Amino acid sequence: MFDILNSLRIIDEKIRELKRKKKNTPENLVSLKKSLMEKERKFNEKKNNVEDHKSKEDKIKDSITDQKDKLKKAETKLTEVKNAKQYQAGLKEVSQLKKSVSDMEKQELGLMTQGEELTKAFSDTENEYREFCKTYEAGLIKVKDSYNLIERDLVDLADERESILNLLTDDVKQKYLKVHKNNSGHAISLLSNGRCGACNMMLPPQLCNQVLKADSVHICPSCQRIVIHIS
Repeated sequence: MFDILNSLRIIDEKIRELKRKKKNTPENLVSLKKSLMEKERKFNEKKNNVEDHKSKEDKIKDSITDQKDKLKKAETKLTEVKNAKQYQAGLKEVSQLKKSVSDMEKQELGLMTQGEELTKAFSDTENEYREFCKTYEAGLIKVKDSYNLIERDLVDLADERESILNLLTDDVKQKYLKVHKNNSGHAISLLSNGRCGACNMMLPPQLCNQVLKADSVHICPSCQRIVIHIS
């Protein structure tokens, strides 16, 4: 009988461990998803930085083109002036426009340098994000496969447990099932150095002797589990 109970104890341990892993599976998926979302956030942030900067570059290019058009008109107008006063005014306008174009071209050059840095940063982030997407997909498959395997193993262990249960007498079986239900699937404990292996409670010497005799089922007075001894 005690060999049968020990077999049940081993199966119950396996079932509890599998249920623990099964419970952790959604947490693993959530953790994986959070990592993906963080990578995606950084990817979109870098992408927006590049797009915003490109908009600034386009804007300064349009402004330079506009100023150059004005400069060309001002230079043409300068050749058509009739007096010195108009000529001086025209020269001033041309000088201001040339300075404006020069300043803008310097600004454009600075933006281009910044743009190259932003583009490189985005490229690195994009590569990292694409690689993590592959890792995520592979991880997702692995977690789902692991979950399905746990489900199958739990079914197999439940069937095996049922077969072993049928080897017990009805009274022992009912006692086991009651203890199993009341202790979250942990029904059987091993006697170890006079202590209950489940709660570590020191058992009375008389109870230890009764457990060692192995002639009936005995319960730990502390945790209410069946205590057995395996020689």
